[in-house]
Amino acid sequence: MAKRATRWILAVLCLSPGAPAIGQQQKPHDLASQSLEELMNVEVTSVSKKEQKLSRTAAAVFVVSQEDIQRSGATNIPDLLRMVPGMEVAQMNGNTWAVSARGLNGQFSNELLVLVDGRNAYTPTFGGVFWDTLAMSLDNIERIEVIRGPRGSIWGENAVNGVVNIIQKKAEETKGGKVTASEGNDDQVSGTVQYGGTLGKNTDYRVYSKYFNQAPLPSARAVYEFNGRRMVWAGVSHAVRIPAETDVDLRLNVVGVSGPDGTPAVISVLGNPHSKDEGVIAYEAGYRAEVGQRVPVDLAAYYNTYNNSTEPAAPFFEATPPPAHLVLPSISQNLIDGETHGAEIVTKWKVSKRCTLIPSYDLERIHMHSRPPSEDTTTAPDTNGSDPHQHARVGSQVGLPHRVTWDIAARFTGRLPAQGRALVHQAGYQCAVAVDRASNAQRRWPKFVASAAPGIYR
Repeated sequence: MAKRATRWILAVLCLSPGAPAIGQQQKPHDLASQSLEELMNVEVTSVSKKEQKLSRTAAAVFVVSQEDIQRSGATNIPDLLRMVPGMEVAQMNGNTWAVSARGLNGQFSNELLVLVDGRNAYTPTFGGVFWDTLAMSLDNIERIEVIRGPRGSIWGENAVNGVVNIIQKKAEETKGGKVTASEGNDDQVSGTVQYGGTLGKNTDYRVYSKYFNQAPLPSARAVYEFNGRRMVWAGVSHAVRIPAETDVDLRLNVVGVSGPDGTPAVISVLGNPHSKDEGVIAYEAGYRAEVGQRVPVDLAAYYNTYNNSTEPAAPFFEATPPPAHLVLPSISQNLIDGETHGAEIVTKWKVSKRCTLIPSYDLERIHMHSRPPSEDTTTAPDTNGSDPHQHARVGSQVGLPHRVTWDIAARFTGRLPAQGRALVHQAGYQCAVAVDRASNAQRRWPKFVASAAPGIYR
């Protein structure tokens, strides 16, 4: 059994100006009580760096709200992103995650731009995100805005396949003390201790401790609204991923081996100082509508073309250090191109005043191919077969009497053709029960969480 990582994290956040204390937390806005028109008019800021109504955005956007966070049963940000259509989330071990949008997923996925309050969390060393370092308390998150598709014209390089903007609450909104704890079969035991207050007249603070075991970037977009209940949007955009430090300047000798004729050899990972930017041109279109009086539908389709992706290089001999040996390198060569295309649909069906169903489904295909003078015959097929072709999720939110909520979600991930006898299909479920008791301090009682992710192998 693998050893579990145990970590304490201490963080301090100070914001100004101050505001009168109104209890430990403000009650999150209840989306289940909103009308369909109000849901479509939720304002987002990540699409164009200014507030605009969700229904007027020419992009595939999904908002994870405070209520979604509290009712999800999730204990970390990658788990929260599982509910977003078009997002691929895989847990590789106890504290390592692979997260991407619209394919090309892996432990060091580098086509997704992640922001915290608009600040870049992208790591230039390898060109991705260490998700285990984003260990803020989920109760302090106001919302998470997720855009699928390139946004390089707004956010600059590296916003190739999407943008995740994690927006936290202001310190003035989290005054007072709070203790939370959770237990489940995945994350075992975790907990948070937090206190917020005011220093003087102009400074609010929040302290918490958490425990747990550039090239041209053009873009053109348009929106057409038929009436208050239907609209279509379309866009063409270009984004790039600039080479990371490991792409340009790296020499890592992984292991020494012996060739078939006894020649010494070493397997190495090499940087390439001539690495070029990886680019994508994306064509997107979407449709939003209200079906009847209870069902808003959000549909998006895309076709992306990639150029200058990376691949391993041909072997070569080295005389130093002795003895002379063969180097079997993996190096950025910019000799793989390709296309991806797919569609995503999500809806939020208000079955009754107390019950809401949230089904989503996305389908994608990846077609990468090498171009001359490439001699690599494995990277492109492995890439094509290492992303699931489909994802599906159904979540339900049920409000019971006496301020009890019951939430459950089921998800399905398609097969991985390139994995041989590895995981072919995966299905999982997650449920949460929360009991709230209203008081001036807004005291929260424990949340009970259960989750599982069985797989089908062959």
